[in-house]
Amino acid sequence: MVMVFTLVSSAQEWLNVKWDNLKEERQDYITEKIMEEELDRKRFEGTKVSVETFMKWNIAFEEEIRLTKKRR
Repeated sequence: MVMVFTLVSSAQEWLNVKWDNLKEERQDYITEKIMEEELDRKRFEGTKVSVETFMKWNIAFEEEIRLTKKRR
């Protein structure tokens, strides 16, 4: 009788450890996916544009185009 109790207790402990490891792996996987999604979202956010920043960029772009046309 004691032998059966010992075997069942050992099996139950083993299952509890396996279950805890599985839950931890799932949580790590979910955390990793959330971090990847956040990085992707930040990657596509880009720079916020105002009228002033656009005008500065536009002037620099037109100057670059003008220089490129001169070289040709």
